[in-house]
Amino acid sequence: MYTTLRRTTVVFVMALEWLVSRKSSTLSVKFAVGLMLSGALLAGANDLNFELLAYAIVMLYNVFTAAYLVLVNHISATEKERGGKEQLKSWDMMFYNNLISVRGQQGTALEIVEHCD
Repeated sequence: MYTTLRRTTVVFVMALEWLVSRKSSTLSVKFAVGLMLSGALLAGANDLNFELLAYAIVMLYNVFTAAYLVLVNHISATEKERGGKEQLKSWDMMFYNNLISVRGQQGTALEIVEHCD
C-alpha cells in the first residue's frame, strides 16, 4: 500500500503547482495521471494491514515532497527571470531543504515514538 499512496504525489504536485503559479496541466497529462492513480488504487485495494498512522505519515511525506518540488521549480523560474546570476546549485538546494525539514522530522519521529510506547 505504500507504493499506492506514494503514487498520489503527482496529484499533490499538480495541485500545489496550480496554487503557487496558477499553471494547470494539459488534459492529456491529467488523464495520464488519473489513469496511473486508478491503477495504483486498484492494485492496493486488497490491503489487509490498515494502519491509519502509517497512511497519514506517507501522505504527509507526499505533501512535503510535492512542496519541495514545486518550490524548487518556482525558485529556479524566479531566478531565471532575474537574470540567473545567483542561481542556487543543486547541493545548495539540498542543504537548505534538509535544514528546513529537520525540525519537522524530529517532531514527527518523537510523536511516532510516543505513540508506539
